[in-house]
Amino acid sequence: MPVADAARFARAIPGSQLIVYADTGHVAMLERPERFNADLRAFLAG
Repeated sequence: MPVADAARFARAIPGSQLIVYADTGHVAMLERPERFNADLRAFLAG
């Protein structure tokens, strides 16, 4: 999905947060595991 479209969705969903991983494809959890896991832990912690 283009970042512009994702940003539009994020603006439309109250409380949402868009996180963009530069130079990363469709498998962020494998390409940027440290950052992905940190973001996931923060999300799960509320």
